Amino acid sequence: MSLDDKLAVALRDDPSRDDVDLAAAWPSVATRAGRLRRRRRAGAAASVAAVTILVAAVTITMQGTSRDLRFADSPPPGTEFVGSDPNSSDRSGEEVSPSPGFAYSLYPQPWGRAIVVNERTLDVYYMSGLKECFALRDVRVDLERDTIRITLIEGTITTACRLPGRYYQTRVELTEPIGSRRVVDGAPSRAR
Repeated sequence: MSLDDKLAVALRDDPSRDDVDLAAAWPSVATRAGRLRRRRRAGAAASVAAVTILVAAVTITMQGTSRDLRFADSPPPGTEFVGSDPNSSDRSGEEVSPSPGFAYSLYPQPWGRAIVVNERTLDVYYMSGLKECFALRDVRVDLERDTIRITLIEGTITTACRLPGRYYQTRVELTEPIGSRRVVDGAPSRAR
């Protein structure tokens, strides 16, 4: 092996050696060593750039699809979700809206059916007593990752009457689209 080849091998193994003035001693070896150093630096820079671009692309894709997947498949109008009181699912109910006011007691009222009007609106059907005795006071909506929990809060206005059996319907507006989430009743189910 010639002296030029030995020097080239040494520089290839440790290209940071600057203790010899290669240009003066061996111009051909110095030129090869310089090219080798530049290639290694360019290759390392290209590798770092490629990894950075790949990580950025994956991050952007994941951020973009996580929200899209959640809302992408909103159910079509007319889709029904069954609540915890299947006996109160009649669609002929009188429409009521939550009304604040006095009540002896407030309690979660189970509902029987929720029907999709559009991606942000549901009609919820439930059974209760006379409007003069019982009133819908509030509708609580908890938007969770996999479910939308709707809780009807009803209040007793007077204790003089207890005639259940009337069907009612209330419209619930959501702040987010339904997406692929299930709609569930927030009230405990009634044993009948």
